[in-house]
Amino acid sequence: MARILVIEDESDIRALCLRILTHAGHDVIEAPDGKVGIELYRDNPVDIVITDIIMPEKEGVELIIVNAGGKVCHQGGVIVYQLMPKEEAG
Repeated sequence: MARILVIEDESDIRALCLRILTHAGHDVIEAPDGKVGIELYRDNPVDIVITDIIMPEKEGVELIIVNAGGKVCHQGGVIVYQLMPKEEAG
């Protein structure tokens, strides 16, 4: 199975992702924001990064720019998402 880094500032959403991915047999590392995510990634290369787009410290977009800028070299996939309240989703 894959080694996955989940970067999400909402602890309940991060815990849900961790539970689902671990149950599916993946090795999961979690980070509460992009800054910590980059630090963890440098020490623990992963196959896939799943990240929220809007977070404190470094947002998901900044994380992708760091990847593209060569500071963090990632050869696997990156999944970016943004959750919004049902009322805002329309």
